[in-house]
Amino acid sequence: MPWSREGQFFTRGSYKGVPAQHGSPIERMLVRLDAAREAGDMDFPGFKFHALVGDR
Repeated sequence: MPWSREGQFFTRGSYKGVPAQHGSPIERMLVRLDAAREAGDMDFPGFKFHALVGDR
């Protein structure tokens, strides 16, 4: 399972395999993503939220 280590970061709080400088920002984003009810709920300063473009 390729996402098993990344899943541990969210479900168990394990930072194993995550570069130290990225741990805290990723954790903040995952907490907000988990609490979001719709896409607009992720529009926070610094999150670089933007609309997707294209026909894919």
